[in-house]
Amino acid sequence: MEVGIDTGQATVPFLETGCEVTAIELGKDIAEFYLRKVEERPH
Repeated sequence: MEVGIDTGQATVPFLETGCEVTAIELGKDIAEFYLRKVEERPH
């Protein structure tokens, strides 16, 4: 679990190893940015 995911710089490496990630981001715009960044990855 990650609180304050921001752009996902620290989170994406976990996804690349096959981990499931639960993330909380309060900023709507940054959350949408992150989702577009990882939309093709299983998570």
